[in-house]
Amino acid sequence: MNETPFFENFIDAYIEQLSWYSAFAFPFFIIFWIVGKKYFKKIRIQETERAKLQHFKHDLGFSVVTFFVFAIMDVFILYLESKGYTQVYFDISKYGYLWLGLSFFIVLFLDDMFFYWSHRAMHMPRFYKIFHKVHHESTDPSPLTAFAFHPTEAVVEYFIGFVLPFLLPLNFGVLITWQIFSMLNNVLGHLGGKNGQIDHPIPD
Repeated sequence: MNETPFFENFIDAYIEQLSWYSAFAFPFFIIFWIVGKKYFKKIRIQETERAKLQHFKHDLGFSVVTFFVFAIMDVFILYLESKGYTQVYFDISKYGYLWLGLSFFIVLFLDDMFFYWSHRAMHMPRFYKIFHKVHHESTDPSPLTAFAFHPTEAVVEYFIGFVLPFLLPLNFGVLITWQIFSMLNNVLGHLGGKNGQIDHPIPD
């Protein structure tokens, strides 16, 4: 892949990532943090609001960096696919609709399992400052916090998405649907409600 197609593919992937993020994060932020702020206060985890403008700027800044990392890895996967190194396929008839649906749920299961264990590992003192501290600097989670990762954590978060195309035959549509679903799920997990916050308490 020469520089021009790589750059063009990167820009396309980056814009697509930011577009989906904006489509999910900003509407939920407006609904739960601006329009319905008083109404939803009774179900907030944090009884006292602690998020300030600088926290929102922090979240947006690191989210932009996260999607930069994601876009690079997206393009690298596409490059490796073009060379025949992955098991990504485009023709559904190659493996049938049964595998298409089954593979999606297998991917969700493996992704959730990886998230659980990697997240626990990143809360260990030896790894916390390197990977996860940036995310917890948002002390009052909002939809904007969902992808506020240090670049090192962004790589960890994408790791399973990078590895699975080499291990399983996955339709390109499954990969895209999984990516969009994961983004929405992560945004919903950071609404700040009692049933929504997915992060563990901040380590000492």
